[in-house]
Amino acid sequence: MRTLRAYTIAVFAFSFAPLAVVVVFSFNNERSLQKFGGFSLRWYQTFFDSESLRGSLIASLEIAFGTMIVSTVLGTLLAFGLVRARTWYSGSANVLMLIPLVTPEIVAGVSALLLFTSSACSCRC
Repeated sequence: MRTLRAYTIAVFAFSFAPLAVVVVFSFNNERSLQKFGGFSLRWYQTFFDSESLRGSLIASLEIAFGTMIVSTVLGTLLAFGLVRARTWYSGSANVLMLIPLVTPEIVAGVSALLLFTSSACSCRC
C-alpha cells in the first residue's frame, strides 16, 4: 500500500511539475525563462491593460462555458439513453462513444509513423 501511495504521488508530481514551473515563471520580473529575476505582476498588468487580449480572454471563457453546458447536458442524456437502451445497436453506439477517447492516440501514432518513415526515406537517398 505504501508503494502504491508513493508511486501515485510521484506520478502526480511528475505530471504537475511543468505546470508549477510555468506558474512560477509567469511572475518573473524578466523576459528570460532561464533566469528568475524576482516576483512581479508586470506581465499580468500588461495582459489586462491590452483591450484585445482581454476581449480574447472573455471570448474564450464564453465559448468554454457554453461548450461545458452543452456537452454536460448532451453527455448526461446520452449516458442515460445508452444505459437504458436494450436495442440491437446499443453495443455499437457504446463503441462509437469511445472514438473521441481513442482518436488522439491514433493521430499521434500516424503522425509518428509519417515522421519516421519520411526521415528514413530522406536519409537513404
